[in-house]
Amino acid sequence: MITKFIDDGVQTYDAVRHLKPDMRVLVCSGLAPKEEIRQMIDNGCRDFLLKPFDIAKLSEKIESVFSA
Repeated sequence: MITKFIDDGVQTYDAVRHLKPDMRVLVCSGLAPKEEIRQMIDNGCRDFLLKPFDIAKLSEKIESVFSA
């Protein structure tokens, strides 16, 4: 999901969770402050991936989110 139309990642995450509360979410950002990351994880975000990342790290995080 792209956040161009919403002010920040927390609002985007909350909007997704509102639409589908049981959705597994992996947040990926290069700009999110630590307190925003913590807030999303506390609200049920499965994991967070900080940009830049490589394909191996992405694969690891996807496996972590969807195997739980």
